[in-house]
Amino acid sequence: MTLKELRIFTLLAELGSVTSASTSLGIAQSAVSRQISDLEAKIGQRLFHRTGRGLVVTEFARTLLPRATALLADMKQFSDDAKAGSDVSAGVVTIGFVPGVTSPLSSLLFNRLRQTFPGIQLSIFEGYTGEIESWLTTSKIDIGVLNSYRTDSPIRFQPLFSSDVYLIGPANSTHLTGPTIPFRKLVEIPLVHTVTPNNLTVLSHKIARQNGLTLRIAALADSARAIHDLIANSGLHCTFPYHAVAMQLAAGQFKAARIVEPSITQKVVLATSTHHPLSESARRVVKTLLALKRQIPVDPGLTKAS
Repeated sequence: MTLKELRIFTLLAELGSVTSASTSLGIAQSAVSRQISDLEAKIGQRLFHRTGRGLVVTEFARTLLPRATALLADMKQFSDDAKAGSDVSAGVVTIGFVPGVTSPLSSLLFNRLRQTFPGIQLSIFEGYTGEIESWLTTSKIDIGVLNSYRTDSPIRFQPLFSSDVYLIGPANSTHLTGPTIPFRKLVEIPLVHTVTPNNLTVLSHKIARQNGLTLRIAALADSARAIHDLIANSGLHCTFPYHAVAMQLAAGQFKAARIVEPSITQKVVLATSTHHPLSESARRVVKTLLALKRQIPVDPGLTKAS
């Protein structure tokens, strides 16, 4: 089995499409199909179920994926370390951000690395906390910056900062009349939540149930941009930590009130893959992120630095 076959196997498992895999790899679809058929012949087992909607990994293939991913990650690290000299870091470092910190953290990180370690290339993914945890356990990413609302997280992490959660509305909102708003008042306000539940929306519904309340979810959206548009132009409201909408608040586009009774605290943490040791480049990206944490725009009056 070759590394090329392993790459095609893991990519097909992730994308579920020969067309998408061939586009990503820059090779013909027939070459992708031939490679995976040859691999199945060598192993003597089917790796994928062919369906009308694409490819689905077999149970046997699912058991092979973690080892295949780890082997590729080790090879990538070997290559990166071989390229890096004793004083110069080089290579690709993959990192996952939750939407609330992608901006401005991605640009802050890139700008700092360009000055200090220009040989490091960032490969940035955006996803919700559950996705980032999965990417870390499968070695899709080296580093994750994600949210945590609980102490029993299955991954090891380092704290970056923590922030109280706010109810965010349009600049002309009549519901946000003071610096704070009791959680029970949220039932009177039309809200927009994410299509895929994230930790904050799950926690909000849990608090509501515990208090015999039902939140008014007027719309669901699958991106921060869509949520921002619904807040600004449709009068909807959403729960956010301050740093996620700091630019809009500073520009006067949104209005905010801190949620109290109970208050909700969001912790932003940094985690690394546990399936392979970090390359020297990845370790330097971790150190850079930790050094940048105090540059995140947070509410100076109500946010707790870690």
